[in-house]
Amino acid sequence: MAYLSPLSDDQRTTFLVVSLPKKSLRRLVGALGTAPKGTRIEKLSPWELAWTLVDFYESDAEVAGEVDRVLLREVGASPLASAVATDDAGAALTELVLRSQDPPRDLAWAILSSGPESAGDLATELVQAIIEEFDAAEARAKEEEQARAEAEPTAAPAPEDVAERIEKETKSAKRSRARALKRAGDMKSRVAELEAALAEAHRSLKAERQGRADAETESVRAIRERDEIRARLGEGTAGEVVRLQGELDRAERRLEGLEDKLGAANDENERLSGELREAQQRRPVGGQADAPGEERADPSAWSLPVFTAEFYDSIKAWDRKILRIAFEKIVRLAEDWRHPSLRAIPLEGLAGHYRIRIASDVRLIYRLGDAGRIEILSLIDREDLTRYIRIAKR
Repeated sequence: MAYLSPLSDDQRTTFLVVSLPKKSLRRLVGALGTAPKGTRIEKLSPWELAWTLVDFYESDAEVAGEVDRVLLREVGASPLASAVATDDAGAALTELVLRSQDPPRDLAWAILSSGPESAGDLATELVQAIIEEFDAAEARAKEEEQARAEAEPTAAPAPEDVAERIEKETKSAKRSRARALKRAGDMKSRVAELEAALAEAHRSLKAERQGRADAETESVRAIRERDEIRARLGEGTAGEVVRLQGELDRAERRLEGLEDKLGAANDENERLSGELREAQQRRPVGGQADAPGEERADPSAWSLPVFTAEFYDSIKAWDRKILRIAFEKIVRLAEDWRHPSLRAIPLEGLAGHYRIRIASDVRLIYRLGDAGRIEILSLIDREDLTRYIRIAKR
């Protein structure tokens, strides 16, 4: 199995950007030819380079194998490989990284209380690191105190003033620490909730897809039985014909019921897929929640999209599923055209023109005008991008 198979497209893109330098990404894209025809890969950002690789990672074994090979070469073998060899070990390390308030202390305590005697040196190294961190903090505090003392008048302050100042600084530090701990707790809680929602969506989608596969298998079996009965019906006697006609009617009714069941399963699959995409978009990148005071999209900054006649002509060639995804992207575009989940890429040589990935072979073309105007131009096949750009330039 490919190394990045458990991750979603957004997660694979992020992992490649943080793991590989831009030079390695550019070499990969150039060697594998994953960029659209006519694209100058030296002008693509690391995110755009990674997206072109992720587009083919799941469907093209050659791309997946080459990406995995370069990851092994650039990142190297993980020193934690043996530590995550079991599910329990992997869960424990995840708990330590994401939820521990003091990882060095918790790891040292785990080694001291549960590790073998031979691991004592590791606990010693961890505790020594904690000591050095305290020493460094104390040294910085002394340097800051000395700098303040040098900047103040030479007259020594009264002891009462010094005591009052120290008391105020102590209270301020305690309040800052409490706020920081609260923010960390809130972020961890939010990440845990989103992880749980994402896992539940994955489980529901897997169960629904299994049900749909069973319904399709049963439908194929019913069609085969109906055809066999029809063949026997043309060869049997009068009594046999009557009996087989009854069986044929029952088989056709059963087939109709299975087709209804399969249609309902397909509808449920689309609904669960939408919920899964929504949960993945809400999930903070890298497990980070929004920091206090971080700007969010202004709900009042809605930009009404303008649909061109060209767009209405282009959507006639696509099925309902593609159109539903396209209009979901258009709504997100109208809410915030800079939203990172859109992964908009500028068109080469066409100022103000951008494309958005709708499916592996489908792209939505739009143009940003003055005063936030968004003009929806076309829904085209990915292979037609070069021809579209050439025609638009003329």
